[in-house]
Amino acid sequence: MNYDKIINDTVIFVKNTLQNAEGGHDWWHIYRVWKNAKLIASTVNVDLLIVELGALLHDIADSKFNNGDELIGAKIAKKFLELQNLDSDKILHIVKIIENISFKGGKEIQKFNSPELDVIQDADRLDAIGAIGIARAFNYGGFKNREIFNPNIHPNFNMTKEEYKNSSAPTINHFYEKLLLLKDKMNTETGKFMAKERHKFMEEYLSQFYKECGFDSAQPSFDVWFSDWISLFLFNLNFISILMWLKLKRFFILKGGWAESKPRYLISFEHFCFWNDFHFYI
Repeated sequence: MNYDKIINDTVIFVKNTLQNAEGGHDWWHIYRVWKNAKLIASTVNVDLLIVELGALLHDIADSKFNNGDELIGAKIAKKFLELQNLDSDKILHIVKIIENISFKGGKEIQKFNSPELDVIQDADRLDAIGAIGIARAFNYGGFKNREIFNPNIHPNFNMTKEEYKNSSAPTINHFYEKLLLLKDKMNTETGKFMAKERHKFMEEYLSQFYKECGFDSAQPSFDVWFSDWISLFLFNLNFISILMWLKLKRFFILKGGWAESKPRYLISFEHFCFWNDFHFYI
């Protein structure tokens, strides 16, 4: 087996296959992942041939553009690698990598692990964050005709795998549902280090984005997306306080000890209600 030849043949195959691909999943996405995978691989003990081939073929047929078929990419890669007379154990390893590399949302558990998958997965995730990640997110959002931002549509932090796949939420929501989560999902030390800078850039971008949208806060996700929940919680807290106040008042009136007991008990509830009201208007 000629190492350089199989890599060159794979590059040609991928370029030809993806020549009309959507901009965020085209040859240049593959190229960036390939380069970063080799960089990360240089810092750990892995089979470099599997890393290179896995990186080059990881998005040969993304399920998002193939009617949700999550196996088509692995099938195409397997067929190609068999024609290269690659060892069957290496082919199986690369197929498993392709089947398990993607972020699937929900509580999906990864069914296969290997050091080579860790490297390629980190490289792929690096391309989903930072300046490139932002560009790819909005490119795909435009491709799917999604809104850029809508403060009335909240991010869904508890999506199932199917909900994640079928989501049509604004692109900004995708930052909270995936992109900002990736830094803490990196596998290798090199991947973690590289992700920090890109993650910080996304936070800075979002801060500027919200300012230009007219929000004072860099995180309107708190002010806008959770304000209804907070208001409801505090309203209920005030309501409970009033009920407790009325119940205590009735108790002392029935017992004939209202006047004597008021300074001792009622004031504490009045202060409690005041504290609630104070926080309600912060």
